[in-house]
Amino acid sequence: MYVQDYVVTQSDIDTGSITNQATATGEGVNGTVSDDDTAITTLLESCLDAIALTKTGVFNDVDTSGCTTAGIDTVTYTFTVTNGGNTPLSSVSVTDPLLGGLLTATPSGDTNTNGVLDITETWVYVQDYSVTQSDIDTGSITNQATATGEGVNGTVSDDDTAITTLLESCLDAIALTKTGVFNDVDTSGCTTAGIDTVTYTFTVTNGGNTPLSSVSVTDPLLGGLLTATPSGDTNTNGVLDITETWVYVQDYSVTQSDIDTGSITNQATATGEGVNGTVSDDDTAITTLLESCLDAIALTKTGVFNDVDTSGCTTAGIDTVTYTFTVTNGGNTPLSSVSVTDPLLGGLLTATPSGDTNTNGVLDVTETWVYVQDYSVTQSDIDTGSITNQATATGEGVNGTVSDDDTAITTLLESCLDAIALTKTGVFNDVDTSGCSTAGIDTVTYTFTVTNGGNTPLSSVSVTDPLLGGLLTATPSGDTNTNGVLDVTETWVYVQDYSVTQSDIDTGSITNQATATGEGVNGTVSDDDTAITTLLESCLDAIALTKTGVFNDVDTSGCTTAGIDTVTYTFTVTNGGNTPLSSVSVTDPLLGGLLTATPSGDTNTNGVLDVTETWVYVQDYSVTQSDIDTGSITNQATATGEGVNGTVSDDDTAITTLLESCLDAIALTKTGVFNDVDTSGCTTAGIDTVTYTFTVTNRWEHAP
Repeated sequence: MYVQDYVVTQSDIDTGSITNQATATGEGVNGTVSDDDTAITTLLESCLDAIALTKTGVFNDVDTSGCTTAGIDTVTYTFTVTNGGNTPLSSVSVTDPLLGGLLTATPSGDTNTNGVLDITETWVYVQDYSVTQSDIDTGSITNQATATGEGVNGTVSDDDTAITTLLESCLDAIALTKTGVFNDVDTSGCTTAGIDTVTYTFTVTNGGNTPLSSVSVTDPLLGGLLTATPSGDTNTNGVLDITETWVYVQDYSVTQSDIDTGSITNQATATGEGVNGTVSDDDTAITTLLESCLDAIALTKTGVFNDVDTSGCTTAGIDTVTYTFTVTNGGNTPLSSVSVTDPLLGGLLTATPSGDTNTNGVLDVTETWVYVQDYSVTQSDIDTGSITNQATATGEGVNGTVSDDDTAITTLLESCLDAIALTKTGVFNDVDTSGCSTAGIDTVTYTFTVTNGGNTPLSSVSVTDPLLGGLLTATPSGDTNTNGVLDVTETWVYVQDYSVTQSDIDTGSITNQATATGEGVNGTVSDDDTAITTLLESCLDAIALTKTGVFNDVDTSGCTTAGIDTVTYTFTVTNGGNTPLSSVSVTDPLLGGLLTATPSGDTNTNGVLDVTETWVYVQDYSVTQSDIDTGSITNQATATGEGVNGTVSDDDTAITTLLESCLDAIALTKTGVFNDVDTSGCTTAGIDTVTYTFTVTNRWEHAP
């Protein structure tokens, strides 16, 4: 690496950068080599005079009136002046016509108190302006200021405009919210004229920004001016301040006319005196009254079938339906003399209801009475398949008799059904673990699953299969109560083996049908199922060879050296069939024929290439000059082995590329960095310099 300085000239400064080329040379084994490189070095920019002004305004509510007051409230203007160039500025000033022209305020920020705005300084002027009526009428103040200064190239200036929003004008406003809540004074659940009331709440707030005096609320429904004393006058001065909320509460007695209408609608008005005169607001409240007294009764009837003899079928005169009658008060008055009648159960129910919580014999609004009574199923009901009937509940209310009907439809159990279901599956067993199907040795295990598909028990259950010699001899599992009867909830499983024949192997699968039979209440029932069992494929002998070569730069010369560098060949042998292979060998003419290397991968050390094994041979070959001249080595190897059906083999060819010839070369990179020696921030001829760096590298993989 070479480092050398260059002195910048005025011509370089005028151009703005320096561009030049250097050349590196050297002597290699093949003669002289050289390389060129050009460096472009950018110089600092020219000196720049610039000034920047930022003006902001903040409104001051001097008299804290919440409104803008001419001649009292002010705006504080802040003028921030910065040096936007790279040269100091003298004679700096700020003018603003709104503040009388040239600012009189002394700025902060002249850190070295030299009266010069340096590049790193920020000067801040602060001056107040008194708001006029014209400003208030406009709603905001918009004006422009100008900052000036003297730089090395002359006068510079900058303008900025500030827009200051003033507080809004004083506003007188009042707001009223009226709500009504119905009171069931006599807790009758109905609206009673002259007794029940509505409580009205009047909420009054100050919706402006001035206090309000002489505040009042009038409501024609309550006789005009409210007599209630409001809450919320926190300072007890009788004035509704901006932050206060006054609340009036007064009751109204409901009339019969209100009850007939069903609701009460009326309007109230709030008034007050502000700085600009009288203000008011209206609000209307609609209060819904309780409905008129209503007599009503509701009946719900349900039926549940009972299989009393647990036969799984409906039995006339034994099985029953339990009916439940639920009676509720659907109105808002109590009901007396409550009863339920049902023709199917002989008319008036004899059952005593539950739910009369106060034992007064009256069905109160909050009570639910429940009657429960059984019905014995008839043969006619069974023939129909369901029972449909209607019941009626009645009671006496304040307005007379009320009633309600409900119909229940109860579905009965179906008639007895005899049914049997058979599922047959077969699983092949490779008994001799040969991986092939062997006649007379390998078997198929058949599983026969028998279930009761009806609702009656089945006796004399049996399974026959011609493939297994007819009637199965295996004893089934699943007879949980050991009674020899296939109950509705039981599953019986028979398991029996079959020996595979050569004919089965030739076909490739075994297909056959079995039959299950049983005796039900209605006679014999049966079911068939067919199982198809696929056998293992025929034995297959196969061997597979993969050969790869990796070049070794033994002398690390970076070139291929005959008689020294080698190629390591890896031969990977796998069993591509489903039978073990013996007498496995690999031959390669390039390596002298039969490989002498001992393979890895014979996991059980039995000298047999099993289906799951991978054998790997590794042997080196010494590179010749002929190989180097060719540039690569191409050759083929062969793997052989003995299977159950004879000899199998496989070939594979490997192409190994050798390293290229040695090559001499040199490379040069040149860079330049400008040095501001006198730290002037400008380029000074004869003083400032450029530092050049020359980087020389050997570009190739072999060099002297």
